[in-house]
Amino acid sequence: MTGHLLPLHLGADSLWSRHGFSDGSPFEFEDRGQDHDDDPPHADWTLLRETMSGEQRAELLELLVRRHLVPAIASATGATPEIVRIGTHHNPVRDARLDIHGRNGAPEGWDTIDVEVSRDQVLEAARMIGDGAKTTDEGKTTCA
Repeated sequence: MTGHLLPLHLGADSLWSRHGFSDGSPFEFEDRGQDHDDDPPHADWTLLRETMSGEQRAELLELLVRRHLVPAIASATGATPEIVRIGTHHNPVRDARLDIHGRNGAPEGWDTIDVEVSRDQVLEAARMIGDGAKTTDEGKTTCA
């Protein structure tokens, strides 16, 4: 299933919200009404949801944030977020400095930082997670 998958957008302000990254489910897209062939734009995301556990999807989100969003934040602001992954029904990937209730909000200027992750980049990372890869604090991936 290939579909015409829309790119995944990761916004820096999501690191500062318990409801960030689509409430922790960035791989759950609705059909946005584009003209397409047999596969909807979210076909590969559906496949990810069906073949990866919730823990694997959280690992995938963390890997994508560390690989794509953290460098963009560092480049734009000179600051590096302190990424943590927590067990929750909401956003599992946050900045460690976020108040537990999500009341302190993103630092000024972070709301304009957004990266686009291509379908191929997402699927490559998903394959790595499926093969037992683990993300290090530096955003590097190692095989278990």
